[in-house]
Amino acid sequence: MQDGENNASARIQGYVDLSNSIRHYANLQFAQLPVFVAIAGGILALLKDEGYFKPVWVRFCLEVGGVFVGLFFLAMSNRVSDYWDHRVAQAKRLEERLGIVQYKEGPSKRRLNNRRAVAGVYWVVTCFFGILAVRHAINALG
Repeated sequence: MQDGENNASARIQGYVDLSNSIRHYANLQFAQLPVFVAIAGGILALLKDEGYFKPVWVRFCLEVGGVFVGLFFLAMSNRVSDYWDHRVAQAKRLEERLGIVQYKEGPSKRRLNNRRAVAGVYWVVTCFFGILAVRHAINALG
C-alpha cells in the first residue's frame, strides 16, 4: 500500500510541476512581447530622427536589423509554443492516470487565438521594417 501511495503522490507532484511549467511558458509568451515592442520602438525612434541618421546606409542597416529582430522574436515565440504544447500533452496523459480533467477539456479552438495574435504582431512589424528596407534599397539603386 505504501508504494501505491508514494507512486500516486509522485504523479500528483509531477502534475503540479507540469502545471507550473505550462503557466511559465504561457507567461513567457507575453513577457517577450513588450521587449519586442520596446526594441522595435527604439529602432523606429532612431529612424525618425533624421539629424543623426541621414546616411541611407545607416537607415537601411537599422531597417534590416528590425527585420532580423522580428524574425528572432517570431522564432522564440514559436519555440515557446512548442514547449507549451509538449507540456500540455504530457499533462493530458497524466490526467488520465490521475482521473483529473483540467487540460483535457479546454475551451473550444478558435481561428484567432493568443498564439496567432502574438505572431501577427511580430509579422506585421517585421514586414513593416522589410518594406522600409526594400524601399531604401530601390531608392539607392534607382
